[in-house]
Amino acid sequence: MKDFWERGGEGSGVASGARTVVYETQTLQLAGMYIQDALDGVYRKHVPTTERQRWAHALHLKLHYLVATTVLLWVTLSFAEQPLWCLSGKDKDACIKKQGKHSDYPTMELPYIDRWAALGVELACVLMLAFDLYLDYYSHHIFFGLQRNKVSVALLIMSAADIVYAYSTPFKWFRLGPFVRGFYLCNYSLDVRSQLELMRRITPDILSIAALAGAYLVLFAWIAVILFPDGSLESKMYFPNFDQALWSLFILLTTANFPDVMMPAYSEHRGTCLFFIVFLLFGLFFFMNLILAVVYKKYSDMDSEMTQEALVNRRKALRTAFEILDQDHSNYITQEEIMAVFLEIKRYTGLGSHIDEETMPLVFGALDADGSNEIDLEEWSNICLVLQVRFEKVHPRTFMQLHFPSITSTVSWQRLTVLVASKWFDYVVNLTLLANLISLIYESKASLAGRAVDESERGTRTPSTRGLELTYTIFFFLEALLKIFTQGWYKYWSMNKRNQFDFVVTMLTTFVSVYVLIPDAYNNPQAVRYIVLLRLPRVLVLLLNVPSFAVVATTFIRMLPAASKLLKTLFCTMFLFSALGVQIFGGVVNTDPNNRYHQRIEHAGDYNKGAFAAEYGYYTNNFNDMSSAMVVLFELLVVNNWFVIEQGFEAATSEWSRVYFVSFYFMGVTACLNIVVAFILDTFISEFDEEQKRKADKEKQRVEEEVCRDNASEEDDDDQIPDVVGEASTSGYRVTIQKDRYRQLRQSTLNFMFQPKKSPTGLGKSSETSIMGNQDMEEGEENEAI
Repeated sequence: MKDFWERGGEGSGVASGARTVVYETQTLQLAGMYIQDALDGVYRKHVPTTERQRWAHALHLKLHYLVATTVLLWVTLSFAEQPLWCLSGKDKDACIKKQGKHSDYPTMELPYIDRWAALGVELACVLMLAFDLYLDYYSHHIFFGLQRNKVSVALLIMSAADIVYAYSTPFKWFRLGPFVRGFYLCNYSLDVRSQLELMRRITPDILSIAALAGAYLVLFAWIAVILFPDGSLESKMYFPNFDQALWSLFILLTTANFPDVMMPAYSEHRGTCLFFIVFLLFGLFFFMNLILAVVYKKYSDMDSEMTQEALVNRRKALRTAFEILDQDHSNYITQEEIMAVFLEIKRYTGLGSHIDEETMPLVFGALDADGSNEIDLEEWSNICLVLQVRFEKVHPRTFMQLHFPSITSTVSWQRLTVLVASKWFDYVVNLTLLANLISLIYESKASLAGRAVDESERGTRTPSTRGLELTYTIFFFLEALLKIFTQGWYKYWSMNKRNQFDFVVTMLTTFVSVYVLIPDAYNNPQAVRYIVLLRLPRVLVLLLNVPSFAVVATTFIRMLPAASKLLKTLFCTMFLFSALGVQIFGGVVNTDPNNRYHQRIEHAGDYNKGAFAAEYGYYTNNFNDMSSAMVVLFELLVVNNWFVIEQGFEAATSEWSRVYFVSFYFMGVTACLNIVVAFILDTFISEFDEEQKRKADKEKQRVEEEVCRDNASEEDDDDQIPDVVGEASTSGYRVTIQKDRYRQLRQSTLNFMFQPKKSPTGLGKSSETSIMGNQDMEEGEENEAI
C-alpha cells in the first residue's frame, strides 16, 4: 500500500493542465492535527510523525470510549470498596458481619466486593489508563507540553504508590486511592477542567468579598456577646462566648437557623429583633448576593473571553493546516485534494467519521462558497463548521405511496393527508387531551381531596368510565396510525421528538387496555390509569403555544446539554469531599451503645449538639460509606438544617469538624451553585435576546421573500445558475448540525451553510443552496435540522 495520495495522472479526474499534487500520509495527518486543534479551540505546534506513530494515534482514538468507561469504573470502585474504618480497629467485625437492616453502623446497604477483587479491578484500570497515556505519548512529541498529561502521569504514579502502600503495609488508616480517582476524573473531563478554571479565576474576587464578610461577622459577634448578657437563654444557647457567637452568626448568614436563633431573646424583649434584622439586611441581602453578582459577571466575561481566545486559536490552526496542504503556494485546494484530505483525516484522526464517499461531494459543496470547485483560505476557515454537518438519508415516498399508489393518488387520500397535517387536527387532539385530563381529575377527586379510599374500591370503574377510557385509547391509537400512514414512518419518528413520546405512550396504553380486557387475563383496570397518566406531559406541551412559556421551555431544553458540565463538576466536588469525609468520619455515627462516639452524641450536654440524636434522629446521615456520604453532602447543598448534621459530628469528634463543613459550603454552595445560577441567568438572557432577534429576522425574511418572488417572476428562466455542490445532488438528504462548544459559532454555521452564494461567472445573479430540498424543517432536542 502506498504511503501517499497521488492525483493528476490518467483517470484522476483532474482537468488537463491542472496541477499535480502529492500528499504524503504524514502531511495529511499533520494537517488533521491542526484541524483537531481548531475544533478544540487551541493552537499547538506539531511535527510530522512516522507510520508507527500514526498507528498509535489511531489506536488511541479507537480506545477513547473504552478509556472513558475505564475511568468511570475506576471511580465507581470507591463505592464498592469496604471503607477503611471497616478494615481496622475494634469496629471491624461490626462493619462486616452486621451488614443488614438493623446494623449498629448504618450504611447504604450496598454489597462490598472483596479487598483482593478490588485490587484486581484497580490494577486493570490503572494499567489500561497507563497504556492509553503511553499511546498518546508515543504518537505526539508535545505530550508533556500539555498540563493535563503531566497531571495524569503524576496521578497514575501516585496511584501505583498507594496500591503498594495499601497492600504491603499493616497501616490502613489512610489511602490516597479515592482522591487520585476523583482528581483523575476531573483532569480527564474537558468540561470539568473548564469549570475548575472558571472557579480558579473567580476565587480571588470571592475571597475579597469573603474577607469583608468575615470582618462583618467578627463585628456582629462581638456586639452579640456584649448585647446578650451571661445568664440569659440567648447567651446560653447561641452566644456563650466569641467563638460560638461567630459560629451562630455564620449559620444565621446561611438562613439555616432563622428564626430559631432569634426566638429566646425576642421572647424576652421584642427590640432585640433589630439586631438580627440589621445583620441579615446587610449580610444576607448584600454580601451573599454580591458574591452571586461577582460570579455572574466573571462567568459572562470568562465565557466571552474563552470564546474569543478559541476563535483566535481556531484561525491560527486552520491557517497552518491550509499552508501545509497548499504545497505549491497557489492559495487554493482543489476538490480532488480536499477529498483526499477528508479520507485521510477520517482514517488517522477520527475527524469527519460521518463523511463517506456519497456525502463527501455534499460536504465539499457546502465548503465551496463560490462554486469554483476550489477552496481558498477564506472558505477553508469554515471547515470546522462544515465538519459539524450531518447528512441523513431521507425517504421522500411513504409506505402507502410505495405499496398502494392507487389509494394515495385519490383525492380523498390527499384531502385526508392535508387534514392530518393541519392545525385543526392538532386542535382536536389537544382538546381530547384536555378532556382526558378532566376525566382523570374527576375520577381522582376523592384522593385529591384527602379522603380515604377503601383499598377494595381502588381501581373499580363503572361501565361508563371504562368505556370512556377505552374511547380515549382508541382515539389516540387512530391518531398515531393516521400520522404514520399519511406522513410516513421516517417523518413521523425521526423528525419529531414529540411524536416518539406520544407513540410509546399510545402503544403502552393500547397494549395494557387490550391485555386487561382479555377474559381470564390480568384484570386490573387500575393499571390502565397508571399508563394513562403518562399522557399528562402531552398536556404540558400545550403551554408552549404561549410565547412566554415557550421561551422558558426552550431555554430549559437548550441548557440541559451544556448544564451537564456543571453537574460533572459538582459530582467531582462531592466525590472528593465524600472520600475525605469517609476517611475522617467513617464509623463515627452509629447506634452501638458500647461505642464511644455514640455515647458522646447521646450525652451531648449542649442543646444544639444534642438535637442531632434527640430531636431529629439523624443517625442515617453519616459518612460510613461513599454512597451515604454523597447523600449527606447533597443535604448540605440544600443548606436547610445543615448545622444540625455538623453538630452531630462535632459532638462525636471536636470543633475542628467545622472546618470540613465550612469548606464544603464554600466549594459546593458559594462556588458551584452560584456558577449554576449564573449559567441559568446567562442562558435565559441569551435565549430571550435571541428570541426577540428571531422574531425580527423572521419578519425581515418574510419581507425579503416577497421581494425575491416579485423579482424572480421578471427574470429569464433560461439563466444558468452554477451548481454549488458539483455533480452531487442534494435531493433526499436532511442536514443536521451538531452542538458547538461555543455559542456564537452555532448561528455562524447556519448563516454560512445557507446564505445566498455568489456566482463566479460575474453574472450578478445569486442562488440559495437548499440542502433539504422539499423536506420539512424542525428543531430537535439534540441537534438542529435545517
